Amino acid sequence: MRNEPGNGALERLVAPVDKAAFVDDYWEREPLVVQRGDPSYFADVLSLDHIDRLLSDLTFRRDDMRVVDSEEAVKDGDFMSGREVDVAKVFALFNAGSSVVFERLDGKWPPLRHLCRAVEQELRQPAQANVYLTPGGSHGRQSERAQGLKRHYDTHDVIVLQASGSKTWRLYDKARELPLKDEKPNPPDYAEMEPVRSFELKTGDTLYIPRGVVHEAEATEETSLHVTLGLLSYTWKDLLTQAVDDLVRGDATLRHALPFADGGGKEALFDDVIERLRRSGALANAWDKIENHFVQSRRPMLEGQLTQLAALDAIGQETLVAPRATALYEIERRDGQIVLLYHGAEVAFPAFAEESLRFAASTPSYKVADIPGGLDDKGRLVLVRRLVREGLLAVKP
Repeated sequence: MRNEPGNGALERLVAPVDKAAFVDDYWEREPLVVQRGDPSYFADVLSLDHIDRLLSDLTFRRDDMRVVDSEEAVKDGDFMSGREVDVAKVFALFNAGSSVVFERLDGKWPPLRHLCRAVEQELRQPAQANVYLTPGGSHGRQSERAQGLKRHYDTHDVIVLQASGSKTWRLYDKARELPLKDEKPNPPDYAEMEPVRSFELKTGDTLYIPRGVVHEAEATEETSLHVTLGLLSYTWKDLLTQAVDDLVRGDATLRHALPFADGGGKEALFDDVIERLRRSGALANAWDKIENHFVQSRRPMLEGQLTQLAALDAIGQETLVAPRATALYEIERRDGQIVLLYHGAEVAFPAFAEESLRFAASTPSYKVADIPGGLDDKGRLVLVRRLVREGLLAVKP
C-alpha cells in the first residue's frame, strides 16, 4: 500500500473523493464509481504476475478457491485432485471461459493482508479480500462474455479494486435496504430489474457497492483481475442483541414468560424493559464487548518476530522501538489493573503503569528511556520487553 497501514487507507481507496464525503454521501447509501485513468494505482496490491506466482508456489485447497461459470456448472472434481486444487485443471477451465475466485486471499498474500488490516484499523470493522480472475473475450465461448457470478446483491458492503484488465459493470436498484448478514437473497425479487448504470471499470479504478444493491459484471476483451474488499460491519442489531442478552442474564424479571395473549398492559411492560436496558449500562458494556471481540479475533501479523525475540536481551534504555504498524489492540481498566487485549491474549499490568503502557503502545517511535509514567528504568525495560515478546512493539534497526 502506498499509504502506511492505519494512515488514510480508506481515503486512498476512494480518492479523489475524501473520506468525509464518502461517509456522508455514499456509505450505506449509494454506489461510488472512481475512474482514475491510472493503471499503476493498485500495482502494489495485486497483479496477474502475483497470481501466477501464488498458483505456482502455494498449495490451494477447496476452501481457498472456487471456479465458477454463469453458463455451466463447475463441479469440485473439475478442478480438484484429491484434497488439493489442481492448477493445471484450473488453467484449462479458465481458458475455456470460467472465472476463478480466490477466497480470503488476504490469508496468503501479504499486500492484501496489510490492506485489510489498514482498513480494519481505520474503520474498527472486520475486512476480508476475495479475488476474481475472469478470462477476456479471447478465451472460451467466442460469442459470449465470461461472467462468473450472475446478477446478485451482497449482505455486506464491498469495495472493488480493479487490479488488472477491465470489466463491464451494471448496477441496479436496491433489492433490500441494508440486508442482514444471515438473510438469503431471493433472485426472483430482482430478476426483472433494469440497470440504472452501466460502465467499464479499468485498471486502477475503484467501485463501492452498498449491501443490498443488485449488480453484475462481465468480461471485456481483456483478462480481468479484481479484488473485492468485503466490509463485514457490526450493526445496531449486533449491539442490541448483545446488550439484551447480557441484561437478561442479570435481571430475573426479564426471564419471565411473556404475558398471556389476552392479558393487557403489553406496551407498559415493554416500556419497562426498554427503561431497564437504558439504565443498566448494558449498551455501553455491549459496545465494549463487540470492540474487544473484534480486536481479539483478528489474525496476528508478526513478520520478523523471530529476529525480535532473539534481540530481547539486548534491549536497553537507548533502544529505539515502535508499535507494529499492523497492531490492533485495546487497553482497559479492570479490577484494579490495566489490561492489554491483543490478538487473543490478555496481558495484565499494575494500574500505576497505565500512562507508560498507553504511551508505549501508541507513540510512533521512541527510546525506552523516553517512556513517561511511574516506571523506573528497570520497569520500562520489563514493559518494553514484554510488549516486544507479545508482538505489539518492534525494535527499530
